[in-house]
Amino acid sequence: MKEELEGLLKIAAEKPYYGLDYSMRRRKLTKRLKNIFSTYFGENSKVIVELFNSRRGFTPSDALLKHCSKVFENELNAIIAACDRIVKLDEEKKIELKKEILKAVIEIKTNK
Repeated sequence: MKEELEGLLKIAAEKPYYGLDYSMRRRKLTKRLKNIFSTYFGENSKVIVELFNSRRGFTPSDALLKHCSKVFENELNAIIAACDRIVKLDEEKKIELKKEILKAVIEIKTNK
């Protein structure tokens, strides 16, 4: 399970995305992340989404598309930590949530 997570992290954090359709992909990733949070946290997902909203919008989408390498991993860990503060997650749930987020990022970054 850890190996799969490391492989997904390597792919997702390989390079930032700055294509001409960046705004569209950011919106798609925002929608996917909100759906993931809704699936994992139910009613608590509203609190989590509010936590990540700023006057510039839903910040995790921007961070996960723009950053790569260690900064990307730090952003991902910050998202998981914020979710864990709202809804306590065991290690297995944290890994599952990370995998779902990474799969969404990979799909959005590589989808043509």
